[in-house]
Amino acid sequence: MHKQQRRFISALASTRFYGHGAYYSMVRYTTSRRSNGLSKRVSKKNLESINVVDNESAHQMLSWMVETGSRTEFYRIQNLLLLLSKEEQDAHIDSLTDEPLIVKFRVAQAYLHRLPDGGDANIGAFDYAGCVLFADMAHQVGYLSKQEAAYYERLSAQKSQEHYQNWQEYITSVTAGVHFSQLNEEHLQRLISYQEHYLVRSLVSKTSPLRKVDWNTEIS
Repeated sequence: MHKQQRRFISALASTRFYGHGAYYSMVRYTTSRRSNGLSKRVSKKNLESINVVDNESAHQMLSWMVETGSRTEFYRIQNLLLLLSKEEQDAHIDSLTDEPLIVKFRVAQAYLHRLPDGGDANIGAFDYAGCVLFADMAHQVGYLSKQEAAYYERLSAQKSQEHYQNWQEYITSVTAGVHFSQLNEEHLQRLISYQEHYLVRSLVSKTSPLRKVDWNTEIS
């Protein structure tokens, strides 16, 4: 994998950071000379949070992200909402009692006409960026070989370019996915307050990794 490809793949993964300090994490991830800028302890903890603890579970999770991911549920919810009027959508959401599900429906409603169409698009960037990021972490802690991690990174990069036209589309999709994954509305609202400044900086700042990498970088 040549230098430009590696920079592109690192930039993809860096969009998956969110919350307070997300922009700093993005820059550190793409510029650090020490692996991905994260310690092995932090990478291992992050992997444990998604139930990745060895080679087998790493393959299972990364394959799920590439082949199915959160985008499948998001697509199903949006298809349901599209059958309803706005008033019916609101009434249905108000009838729900499970808070994580309420958040998912509200986010899917908010992004109903703002994302690329298709079951592998919508919030697919959230899955693809996650796959790259966690494949890198899994290699760092020894769960995947360099070749195994590179397989998932390349596949996710190819799918990203297939479904999105530019960095703006991509990071909007990642953001929708991050919102979709929140467990309650308090977390969601707090995250939204952080994200606005982060999104603007990631797209327009001269120091942003996204400004330094061509979206159409060839991945082979």
